[in-house]
Amino acid sequence: MHHTTIFYRISFPFLLFLILMAGQGCIKSSDSGIGHSDPLKFEGGNLKTALELIDSLSLFRQALDRIGFTPRLESNNAYTIFAPGNEAMKAAGLDATGMQSISIDSLRKIITYHILPGAIDNLALNNLPITKFLQTLRSDTIRVPFEGARVKDTWIGVQK
Repeated sequence: MHHTTIFYRISFPFLLFLILMAGQGCIKSSDSGIGHSDPLKFEGGNLKTALELIDSLSLFRQALDRIGFTPRLESNNAYTIFAPGNEAMKAAGLDATGMQSISIDSLRKIITYHILPGAIDNLALNNLPITKFLQTLRSDTIRVPFEGARVKDTWIGVQK
């Protein structure tokens, strides 16, 4: 009986140690959060000018202008933008006419879903082993029964 008690006293901590070590071996550095990087230096000096140089993003730029976001791109604030091209904007009904017919608030919700605060390194995004969820600039005020209104943040799933 005495031998059994000693065995359990020694084997339980050892077994716990082995389980913890095995769990640590399953966690890779790529499983951690994506860190923000320094803002890129653009040819024209800022993100607004860089977007102007890409013809296939003209509808996205029009949408940024309509929601009043363009001045924020001229500052030193860092953003990561997953800009939909003109064909994607048209497929969503957001050509020049469509953007004028939609409310500014609705357009803002669509466009800010594609913008993340902070500069995220392209290499970090290209080396994702799994889908990561990153917070966007879009926020919605929602009503929660018995609690009132609160702000709900929106997240975007990014995968390789």
